[in-house]
Amino acid sequence: MEDNRRVFPLRKSKPESKARPLPELLMPKLEEKVKPLPELLVPKLEEKARVFTPRQTEALLRGKRKRLAIVTACYNLPEWLPRLCQSLRAGSLYIPEFYIYLHSRNNALYEAALKEEAHGDAYLFPHGFNRGLAKSWNDGILEAYSDGVDFVLVTNDDIEFGEGGADRMVREAIEGRDNFAIFTSGRAGRNKEGRAAHNWSCFILMPIALEKVGCFDENFFPALYEDLDYFRRMNNLHLNVPTVQDNVWHGGSLTSSTDFRLGLKRRTFEELNRRYYLRKWKGFNCPFGDKRFDFYIDPLQRANPYPGYNRKDYDDICT
Repeated sequence: MEDNRRVFPLRKSKPESKARPLPELLMPKLEEKVKPLPELLVPKLEEKARVFTPRQTEALLRGKRKRLAIVTACYNLPEWLPRLCQSLRAGSLYIPEFYIYLHSRNNALYEAALKEEAHGDAYLFPHGFNRGLAKSWNDGILEAYSDGVDFVLVTNDDIEFGEGGADRMVREAIEGRDNFAIFTSGRAGRNKEGRAAHNWSCFILMPIALEKVGCFDENFFPALYEDLDYFRRMNNLHLNVPTVQDNVWHGGSLTSSTDFRLGLKRRTFEELNRRYYLRKWKGFNCPFGDKRFDFYIDPLQRANPYPGYNRKDYDDICT
């Protein structure tokens, strides 16, 4: 029988040069967001000296451990990044590979990212400005799957895993390959006793989701509503998304709550994203009621998914 599944194109290589120190703390102009990206200053992961324990090496040779990519976008929480990475290195079912996107020129954050890169299991993407969460999520997911990883975990930078790292999520991914995503739960904020579903703050996006739903909508800028939009597109396809009960702590909106300027702007970009979401979906069973579009965003069209409907109000946002 003919295979009619969509094939999503992926990038096959990374730049060769090493990361350079960031210049002084300077906020770039907004128009930098629409310029072509400079060459990413990231060496190939396979060229780094990776150190595995004898147990890890033996498990890899036997094919027991999976390759798990962790994609995270960081803005201003240098103290959380090492906690996230170290907690994920504690897992036993997978070998972690980190894709770290820097969305600011925070020098302390950059130094923390360099230390994680020195472990030999991380790619560092020091963009130095807020390029949009959906954009970095898309780039990281596509890059990781093109590198041949088994699963991709996308997470906020204010997440810390408990004992066993992401083993429960990975086990669910192994046993339920028809799932489109794996959510998790645990502590949220200062709540040390109760449990909460973390949903799109920490999730595994399975390969079948890219095949059926495609990319996140990069019109949601710089953040918020891109997850609701993706979930709506998945729900219209009646896709299965289980939640794993796990010991995962989510700090909870720490990026905007610890940055005064970003906190002031949050209401502005949240409202603009809400208006775009309503314009896209209110009363429609396809994007904007335009039958040219379905629930799938092609990776090759992810920067311009809806010709004639893409947002032009970015000048109202300063990040």
